[in-house]
Amino acid sequence: MQKTASKAKTTMISLCACLLLVAVVFGFAACGSGSLYAVDFSGTMGDNFKEEYQLEGTTWRASDEEGFEKVYTLTGVVPYNYDFATLPNMRYDLLNIYNFAVIHISSEDIARVAYDEETGDGFYAEIVNRYGTDAQEEPVIKHSSFGAAKDGVDTSHDYYLFQGIDDTVKTMTIKISFDGTEENARLFKFVIDPENYTLEEAPTQGNE
Repeated sequence: MQKTASKAKTTMISLCACLLLVAVVFGFAACGSGSLYAVDFSGTMGDNFKEEYQLEGTTWRASDEEGFEKVYTLTGVVPYNYDFATLPNMRYDLLNIYNFAVIHISSEDIARVAYDEETGDGFYAEIVNRYGTDAQEEPVIKHSSFGAAKDGVDTSHDYYLFQGIDDTVKTMTIKISFDGTEENARLFKFVIDPENYTLEEAPTQGNE
């Protein structure tokens, strides 16, 4: 009787150990299944960018859709910035655009690999815009992040996109891979529809 109880106890301990091992394995798998890239819209108020490129953050609603890592819809009030619109290398004022959003994509796991023109390997962001109901435009492929980082600041884990916002309906997709491999490529969608947001107006006393 005592031997039977001891055997049952041993079996129970082994079973618990197996269950614990399975739980640990699933726990690690769950940790690894998180998104490879993080997306935020907090603007450029940190130390990464020169003062003239600093913009206020915007609000986006996240949702899921098959085929995309995540879908983001612009909401709320889109900040107005006359100074940014008229920067010599921006000149958004020529398009009559004075409201802006910043899309910041980062990865803790992989750094951007410099693009090699000869081999075609390395970082890419393939951006496709669809305006209203018009046909899809040809993709624009970028091989570097916006070059406004301060000297000595490591931005190799970051990608910044400055987006002018007006009253145009636009759907933008970004397929991005920090190291240029298909394995680490992810597809995001950004919905820009004035039904969901308002444009901040120019101040009555401002810098115009």
